[in-house]
Amino acid sequence: MECKSTRWTTKDKLNQYKGLINLYTRDRKILTCDSTIARKKQLKEIKQLRKDIKGNREELDNAIQGDRQKLRNALAEHRDLQLGFQNLPPIRVIDHLHQGNFNQRKLLDRMDYRMKQKTQTLISLKLELAELEDRLTYEGEGPLPIEQSAQIVTGKVQDAILKKEAAIAVRATYKNILNILKKDSIYFDAVLGTLKYDSFVQSKCMVRTTELGQLATEYVDDRKQEFKELERVVKRDMKAREQSLKIVRKESDINLGKVMVPRSDEDIALQEDLENIQKILKTLQDTTYVSSFEDICPCLMEQQKQSKRLQQLLTKSKNDRDVLLKKKDHGDKMYTTLLYTMNSTTFQKEDLKELTLQQGALLARVRAALHQLSQKCAIIKGKEVKDVKGPKSPKQATPREGGVKIIDQLAPKLTILVNSAMAPLDGEKKDQAYKFFQELQSSTCTTVTFQDDEVEESLLSDIVIEDASVPTYNDIKAKSKHLVEISTADDDIPVAAPVKKKPKRKK
Repeated sequence: MECKSTRWTTKDKLNQYKGLINLYTRDRKILTCDSTIARKKQLKEIKQLRKDIKGNREELDNAIQGDRQKLRNALAEHRDLQLGFQNLPPIRVIDHLHQGNFNQRKLLDRMDYRMKQKTQTLISLKLELAELEDRLTYEGEGPLPIEQSAQIVTGKVQDAILKKEAAIAVRATYKNILNILKKDSIYFDAVLGTLKYDSFVQSKCMVRTTELGQLATEYVDDRKQEFKELERVVKRDMKAREQSLKIVRKESDINLGKVMVPRSDEDIALQEDLENIQKILKTLQDTTYVSSFEDICPCLMEQQKQSKRLQQLLTKSKNDRDVLLKKKDHGDKMYTTLLYTMNSTTFQKEDLKELTLQQGALLARVRAALHQLSQKCAIIKGKEVKDVKGPKSPKQATPREGGVKIIDQLAPKLTILVNSAMAPLDGEKKDQAYKFFQELQSSTCTTVTFQDDEVEESLLSDIVIEDASVPTYNDIKAKSKHLVEISTADDDIPVAAPVKKKPKRKK
């Protein structure tokens, strides 16, 4: 509503202006209050920011130039250093301390050297004094026995010192050689691991390329079948269209007069050029396997791009192949070198393996004999041991028990047998003993058989002969774990192959 209306009286206009003034006054008070609150809040934030900036600057200065308070605390026990370096950067203090330590160490070394020189001079003077005193005491006589023995001992000491120095030099040389060999072994392990990984990547690439080729061949065959079917349908439709056109033309010729327009040479040449262009486009369409003439140019451009990309890939693959061949030749040379250096250890390994087989066969024979003797002595009963808890059923000897356990069981039985055999036997008891021995021989010896082809498992339960060429369960698990790590690793970062540990042979 406007105040300029003629219907408004002066009183109404005054009341209206008073209301507007009150509204403006209230709005101004509200804005003033809000601005005051915002100003206080901003001042508080500015103070906090200044405080944070000051603290951050102090931390930055401490990080760049060092914390000087810590430096004063560290130098509190050394008054001269604190007065001289408490306001300097810590780096200069550290350099000064290092230089002081170096000077003191150099001075100490110089004093030690002078002390050794003076000691040698003192020893030589004492020896000369003793020699002069001996000459005064024993003038005119030959060398003393003590001098001769001292000369002999001195010569032996010098020889021992020379041998010791030679041994130290040889030890240092061999230690350096061993360190170099260790570094070379680490490098060759990494090279072999990289070669294995590269061969795996190449085989994986070949497999993927073969799969893509198979998929592309299948896709091309499917498209050929579809295009043949489409061509057959189009030809059928074209024949139907031609027949319908012939019928329509016949009807039009019957109803209307046919006017023949003579064709010029330009029209004939244009028709021939058009037919040639259509033939060329048809050939290109059949070659590129596209549905229309408009798609021939994009298809040719795409083929050109793919040929360039394949040429670049071929160049890169050739370079990678040359690098891998160089690495392979290097690895073969180092493998040959290492193989010839390990001949002595290989012979020792073969000798130890043959000795282990011989000991295993001997242990098998001993265990078989102990089993047979245990079966023969099974009827001999020792002293019964009473158990507080109650009688237990006697344990039968298992075929897998060790030879030591069998010997422990046989010792008391053989003792009883020897003690009982020392007593004289009568005629009847002697005959009964011979008969019983023959029955025992026939009943026990038939159960123990020795065959050259098959060996009883119970006799060789603890002897396992493994073939090093056959992979064990641990080898298969380690190989599968290695393949999983290679397949999950990034293609740009080669993973070093883990060193496969040989499984411990069971004895």
